[in-house]
Amino acid sequence: MAQAVRLSFLSLALVAASFLLLDVPTSNAATVDETDFTRATLSGAGFATIFPTSLAFGPDGRLYVADQNGRIQALTLNAAGTSITAVEEVTTDADLQEVFGIAFDPSDGSSPPPVYVTNAVSGFGVDGPAPAGSFPGKVTRIDGPGYSTITDIITGLSTSDSAHQANGLAFGPDGRLYIAHGSTTNAGVETTPGFGLFERPDVPLSGAMLVADINAGGFDGAVTYDPSGTYSSTVDQISGDVSVYAPGLRNPYDLVWHSNGKLYATDNGPNAGLGGGSTSCTPETEDPDPWAPDSRGPDELNLIVEDDYYGQPNRNRGRIDVRQCVYHNGTEGDGADWTGPIDLLPVSTNGLVEYTSSVFSGKLVGNLFYVGLIDGVLGRVELSGDGQSVVSNDTAFASGFSFPLDVTTRSDGTIYVAEFGAGVITYLKPNAPPPVGGISIGGGIGALSDSGAGYTGWFIAGAMALVASVTISTALAWRVARRRS
Repeated sequence: MAQAVRLSFLSLALVAASFLLLDVPTSNAATVDETDFTRATLSGAGFATIFPTSLAFGPDGRLYVADQNGRIQALTLNAAGTSITAVEEVTTDADLQEVFGIAFDPSDGSSPPPVYVTNAVSGFGVDGPAPAGSFPGKVTRIDGPGYSTITDIITGLSTSDSAHQANGLAFGPDGRLYIAHGSTTNAGVETTPGFGLFERPDVPLSGAMLVADINAGGFDGAVTYDPSGTYSSTVDQISGDVSVYAPGLRNPYDLVWHSNGKLYATDNGPNAGLGGGSTSCTPETEDPDPWAPDSRGPDELNLIVEDDYYGQPNRNRGRIDVRQCVYHNGTEGDGADWTGPIDLLPVSTNGLVEYTSSVFSGKLVGNLFYVGLIDGVLGRVELSGDGQSVVSNDTAFASGFSFPLDVTTRSDGTIYVAEFGAGVITYLKPNAPPPVGGISIGGGIGALSDSGAGYTGWFIAGAMALVASVTISTALAWRVARRRS
């Protein structure tokens, strides 16, 4: 996550939550973009979740929910996707370490569908920091009748002492498994022993998008090092069929293989004061304040291309790839030997999903939705036709979530958000588009939602929009009225 001390994995963060006022961008364009959702909490069949970290729909149509402590539950939903009719416990908190990613192999038609998860130690929370010198990160498959078989298919992945570890998982169109893996440093330089955070140097597989062909004959998922149990800039990987697909990521939480064939990932920016930005692979060469005048580097949305370097140094790999010796801020854009993000994101942006439903006349098809942990928002990115750039980024498509950590969607267009802070799964259910000639909000409402109008102006604007679209039901129907340039 963007902050080195990942607030979502600290119990203290839950009592320090505050209400944030969000600026809503406006436009002078006359067109009104209306999307209408009903928002409520998913419940039923005795379901409960504590610190949910990851969501994914399985090929069986069930919604799989992972808690930080390793418990995974498979939820059968009603036809509308708004309530739970049955719950199956896939794993308990005694079966796994901590889970931050769930994936399903589309080539595997087994029933029940095998569940692939990252099985790691976050550095905070229920398991605490991984012991120095340990490489406890895993990818684990849970399958068999009643999900009775638990198999570690990849072992030996690094973990930091600061909530960076193996995160999101996704099978690519090539059938290989892609792993979003965090770095062990803040920006390429480890801190002094005893500092308490980011004390471990980066190692061969840290801070990168990894890839593993787990279905290949003879696949070896046991990653080992020489010397063993050592975090240093000179340790070597000596076994394991897991490799770096794209280097230079600090703490990528989630990834999406888009229907356009491209891979996108979120990445969390560094914090000032928790380890400087590497300026070369020579020890003691760093910029101690590379983010001035800001207190942190920006979060990023990256288009991941094989072998491109995305700016987060790894001095271990820098021995053979000098690009990886130098830190590059996301605001620098592209350079001769590094690739900049396609857009910047709110603080601690984590979960990411492609919207594939054709509701609302297909206006959201192909958009990326993300959640911002600190601001408590659901954001929406519209990509260009070729998928190479961002057309628009609505950083507050919906707001008011309690430390949202992951997001997914159902085929009918319902959006599900894992609220880590509240211990609930919230859904946003698409409503039928308003009839032609119905009420639309335009004119001066844009001025009321301008950041200069302050909280009162935004409240009035929101109230007007709600009054114009109120529906008598048991759940609150939110009309999200935004302008498009």
